[in-house]
Amino acid sequence: MELPTGENAVRIYGFDIYGKLKERTDRGNLVSVGKTFLKSSGAKSFYTNARHIFDGLNENTEYHWDFDRSAADKHYCILDLEDEYDVNAFKVYDANQIEGYNIYVATETPDLDKINNSADENSVWTLVSSGDLNKTNKSVTVDRVKARYVKIEIPSGNIDGESATVTEFEVYMDGTSTGLTGTEREVTLLYPNPVKRGESLNVAAQGRLKIYTIDGVNVCDVVVDGEASVSTQNFIPGIYLAVVSGSAGDKSFKLVVE
Repeated sequence: MELPTGENAVRIYGFDIYGKLKERTDRGNLVSVGKTFLKSSGAKSFYTNARHIFDGLNENTEYHWDFDRSAADKHYCILDLEDEYDVNAFKVYDANQIEGYNIYVATETPDLDKINNSADENSVWTLVSSGDLNKTNKSVTVDRVKARYVKIEIPSGNIDGESATVTEFEVYMDGTSTGLTGTEREVTLLYPNPVKRGESLNVAAQGRLKIYTIDGVNVCDVVVDGEASVSTQNFIPGIYLAVVSGSAGDKSFKLVVE
């Protein structure tokens, strides 16, 4: 279909909605949903662009980012979290074509004109994660780092096939601050949260993890040492209390199973 141009074209530059916030959605440590898209490499079509990967829909959706591997040396997307967060985990939902990605963060605003499909000349970025990943598990955890801007970069060499589909990109803040630094600092994180029933709950923690129903029934009791995953197959959808007991004491989290 040929798009209208010139005097026949209609251009809409914005659409504002006004009202009073009634209720916020509790997403736990997930801080990327609904935040501001800044720029990305191209897409197969206007309707499958990178703006969709922060909408909170991570499966069975027509709203995703499709791109051809050969369209760029480094496929990328930049997100503005709209505030500074201490972040330490990221997750990609895709169609199992991506074998690894790089994560950059910044607290200063990048110059978008200095970014293209082959290079990024900004000096504000800090590389916090890179390397190959398991095709079926696209989660990474890093040492806590302050970030307002996040860039995911997918080198074309890390794509298995001629194209890739990304459904969602998630950024998680660190929910724990112990006052310790370096190797003494104990990081606790459960993600994704909310988690869909049957999906693995990733645990980045040191200590003992116990999960209780709202009635106080213990449904999980495991020792974790750094990285672990817990199956939620037998969890009934609802709200749970997760408690991690470690050397720094007990830390509790609300866990939502959908």
